[in-house]
Amino acid sequence: MRVRRQENPWTTGHLKCGRGASLNYLTVEQQARLDSLLAELNTLPTPELIYESARLRLRFPLDDSGKKRMRMAFAGAIAAQKLLAYIVALEDVDEHRGTTGRKIDDLQKEAVVRRAMRSLDAADSIVMAGHLAGRQEVDFHFFAVCVGRIERFLPIAAKSTGYKVPNVDRDLLSPYRALRDYYEHMEDRLPGGKNYDLAASEEDHNGVWRIRIGIGVDDQERIVTNGVAVDVSPRGLATIRDALRRNWEQLKPSTLELVRKHFEVNPTEIPGPDAVDSHLLVSVGGLSRVE
Repeated sequence: MRVRRQENPWTTGHLKCGRGASLNYLTVEQQARLDSLLAELNTLPTPELIYESARLRLRFPLDDSGKKRMRMAFAGAIAAQKLLAYIVALEDVDEHRGTTGRKIDDLQKEAVVRRAMRSLDAADSIVMAGHLAGRQEVDFHFFAVCVGRIERFLPIAAKSTGYKVPNVDRDLLSPYRALRDYYEHMEDRLPGGKNYDLAASEEDHNGVWRIRIGIGVDDQERIVTNGVAVDVSPRGLATIRDALRRNWEQLKPSTLELVRKHFEVNPTEIPGPDAVDSHLLVSVGGLSRVE
């Protein structure tokens, strides 16, 4: 029994059959068989397609080359699957960040009103706003972590399909490392820590000594750490999502092209569409063998 699942968050992959730019000498029957195989493979979600396309090109018994191919395919399939998970997680984090930010604004306005009324309750609003500000910084951290996971997994998924992520998209994702590193090593930047920047954090003016710790914001409301600006906002999320989308949409056709080229060179080995299976990549035991 084959399992068909709607891909999320995008519907992708239009089938491109035929000879393409390469020369082949397939008979009419072989070409029809290859077209049927590609059409059946095209119904699989991208992660499962990456795995299955590699499995169908194996020769048994498996040699070192075949094992290497399957390792790359399995890694690419899992990486592709993780990309879907992390883009959804990124959306959730940004939604929580925005909700928290609005609560902070409301509490600050509330504190101003209560102070004007000389109400002691103003302290409650100020304390809660400070607490939520700390919670929002956790969202900043997790936002950067999700982008970092996308940055790492995308090239692995792409490599398994024969596709290369453009440098412009790599450059779009990589600056978020600075924000991730800031929070993941924040204990070293605390006053007295080994990476504490005394000159940037302390001032002593007219007998008043101050310590300031925190992140900056530029005129575009981007977070700045160590001179690197990153957009942690719906605008930044949209930019990251668009970058992932345009690269994701290349994975399926690139994978199908690998299959097409392989069987054009080995036409007598073209399997029928009934040979295509859907290996679910998430299970308690995991995939343990190739057959």
